[in-house]
Parts: sequence; C-alpha cells; structure tokens
Amino acid sequence: MNTPVARSDLTPNELVGRLARLESDGLAVEGRGLPIRGPESWTAEDFARRRALVGELQELVGEIGVPQRHLWWPCGRLRFVPTDVHPIRELVAEASRALRRLQHDSDSLGKALRSVAVFGDLKRGDLERAVRTARWAVEAPALLGADHRNPGWAADAERIAQVASVARRYAELRSEHDRILLSEAWDQDVLAERQALGAYRDKWWRFLSRRYREASRRVRGLCRGEAPGTVAQKIEVADAILEARRLRRAVTESNDLVARLFPTLALGDRADTHRGLADASEWLVRLHREASAGLVDTGIHALLDDPPDRSAMGAAADACERATGALGEALDALAAAMEVRADRVGSGEAGSGWALGDRSCGDLGVWLRDAHDNVGAAHEVVRFNQLERKAAEAGIAEVADAAASREDAGQRLTGLFEHACYAAWLDLAFRERPALAEFDGATHARIVERFRELDMAQFHHNQALIAERHWQQLPRHHGGGQLGVLK
Repeated sequence: MNTPVARSDLTPNELVGRLARLESDGLAVEGRGLPIRGPESWTAEDFARRRALVGELQELVGEIGVPQRHLWWPCGRLRFVPTDVHPIRELVAEASRALRRLQHDSDSLGKALRSVAVFGDLKRGDLERAVRTARWAVEAPALLGADHRNPGWAADAERIAQVASVARRYAELRSEHDRILLSEAWDQDVLAERQALGAYRDKWWRFLSRRYREASRRVRGLCRGEAPGTVAQKIEVADAILEARRLRRAVTESNDLVARLFPTLALGDRADTHRGLADASEWLVRLHREASAGLVDTGIHALLDDPPDRSAMGAAADACERATGALGEALDALAAAMEVRADRVGSGEAGSGWALGDRSCGDLGVWLRDAHDNVGAAHEVVRFNQLERKAAEAGIAEVADAAASREDAGQRLTGLFEHACYAAWLDLAFRERPALAEFDGATHARIVERFRELDMAQFHHNQALIAERHWQQLPRHHGGGQLGVLK
C-alpha cells in the first residue's frame, strides 16, 4: 500500500486519498468520467504536464462557455490576427447580400407557383423542391385529359411503363410507314404474304411462283403510289403491318388501365395519339415517383389543372436557382477562409451557418448578422483549436472532445481528468499486487469511505488540539486590580 504505483510517484494509499478528496469536493463521476487512454504508463512529470494542459482547457471553456455552442464553432483555423477581421467580415456581408437576393427571387418563384411560404422558414431542400416543381410544370407534355392525381400512376407504374413502351413503338411504326401504306393496310392480316415472300426471297426463279406473285401483288396493293421494289422492302412492309397489329392488340388488352388513367381519351389508331399516350404516361409515372420521394411539391397538380405562363415560370425558376447557387458560393468562400472543419458542421446545439441545408433561411440570416457583428470572437475558437491540437499531441484528444461538449467542463474538467488517472493507477495496483488483488469493488468502496471518515476525524482532532494549545497559552491572572474585579 505504501509503494508507488508504476511511475506515478503515488502509492495506493495516496491514490485512495486523492480519490476520496475529489469525491468529498463534490465531484460526481458515475458513468460520466473521462475515457483517458493509457495513463498507467505516464510518469509523474507526464501527468503534471497533461494536467496543466487540461487546466488551460478548463479555464478557456469557463470563459467562453461550451465551445460547441460558440458562434464560430465550425472554424478550424489555428491562427487569427486582427488583420483577418476585415476580410472575414466582408465575406459575411457578401453572404448576407446573396441571401437577400435569394429572398427576392424565391418570393417571385412562389408567386409563379401560386404558393404561399414564409422565406424565413425555408431550407435549401424547400428551395430546390420549388425549382424542381416549376421545371416539371414548364416541361409538362400534353396530358390528353389524364387523371394526374390518380394513385394508380404509382401503384401500377410497371404495367403503365409496358403499355407506354408498346404505344410508342406502335407510333414509331406508323410514322415510319404511313407515307407508304394506306390507312386501311394497318388492319390487314398479311401473315400468309409475309411467309410467301420469305420463302422465295433467295430464289432466282421466284417470279415463276404463283404464291410469290400473289403475295407481292397484295403487298403492292396496300401501298400508296409507288410500291417497294425489292423483296426485302416488301418483307419490311409486311413485318411492319404484322408488328403494328400485335402492338395494337397489346394496348387493347390494357384498355381497363388506359380508361382509368385517361378517362376522356379516345385512343383510336392514330400514331400521334399513341405517342401522346406514351409521353404523358411516362411523364406522369416519373412525376409521381419524384413526388413520393418528396422531390416535387404536391401543388404541381393545381398547376397541371390550370397551366401557368411557362415562360415566366421558367425565368423565375432560373433566377431562384442562380440565387441559391450564389449563396452557396458565398458560404463556401467564407468556409474556406475560416478553414471550416467538416466534423464540426452541424454539430452541437448551435449548429452551423456554413451550409444552407443546415438552417432555415431565417436562422441563417440571424447567424450571418451575429457573425458580422462578432468576427473577433472567432479568436476564442482558434484558441480552443490550439489547445485541442496540443491535447491530441499529448495523447489526450478525448479530453478536448469532452471540453468541447460537456456542460461541466468549465468547472470540473481538471477534476475529472485527475479522477480518471488516479483510478487507472489504482486499478493497475490491484491487478499487479496480489495482496491488493483480493479486494473487490465493495472492499475498495469501504476503504475509500473509511479513509474519508478518518481524514475528517483527524481534521476535527487537530482543531481541538490547536484550540487546547491556544487556551493553555493564554495568560492567567489571579491578583487584584481591574482584571480581578472583572473576574
């Protein structure tokens, strides 16, 4: 019990005593201690040097408050001199101007979208969603009377995509061959003619075959004006008619879906109608997917019911997008100047003013105003950064982490550090010394309590002893005179 532990120059008795004094001074650990790594290997000098550094951290935190709540907490600079104040203030002012421009352009876009929103409540995601909603409204195709609010656009998205693909292919075939074929040709069954043309394609004597001649004559009869001249061209025409028939049957089989989503649409066999069906279907499936992901505002449906001035809305969306980008650039410039640390952006209760997404526009405006008026306060965080680096070099980075976030760091950081080190040394003594190893946690607690009681008893005993010695040294007067009268 009286041999120093490791290189600490402290015996187990002294360690128990120091732990007891810390507890009697009101230090409550109970799961809130500091996770110090490797103090068992420190010398007494190592401990003293680190303890002094912890004391500096505690003193600084006591002056500036919890660092993570500091206005300039994200700042990662290790040097900040008076001449840095003006350029930083100018960068903050530029970000404030960019925010005001964004407010103007955001209000204009809101009017175009016929939405009412308080700019101060908006975040970057809200602004991006508004711009995206405007883009969707501007780029909307002809919807052919589609029920664009129908939840089936999301629920039946896969089936809709298949129908749209079939309709688009049908439209492509019709567009490619309508200039060649009569409109009635698309209803004809030319399978036999296709088979005959294919069977005699490579025969030099095919003109002698009646079957080939009849097939060729029928295909020519379905054409407008000049018919295809080669066998390959005739086969291509027959294939187009057959494929178009298959595609129309596929679309017809989905009439229930088409009727539900396009209640007023008469599809017919026109190429432009089928292309419009494909365009509208694919667009509305994508729209509902983005709306479900929160990327497009639900107000898009009101805009589809009553389409806005596309030119004005597009211009408003462009302006808002540019203003958002300009604010981002201004904040990035400020972040670069202050060497913002990514691990600090958004941390702590104060959050960060560096990224628009971290704050509402109103909160960002308040932050920029406070930052403009208190640029010099950044030096306080710079001082913390310097101590933090020293702590990392000394192998006690976790102490700086605790100093940055703990409410009690400004009053108890040193005590918590001492407690962690003393406890680590005492645990090492228990592990290395068989006699001490027999003590369990309860025994240890009783030792600490007994030591506290004896320490207090000794204190009271010394008080009484001093009082007695003082009494004995007082003069004794047994004679007459005034003192005798008083007695």
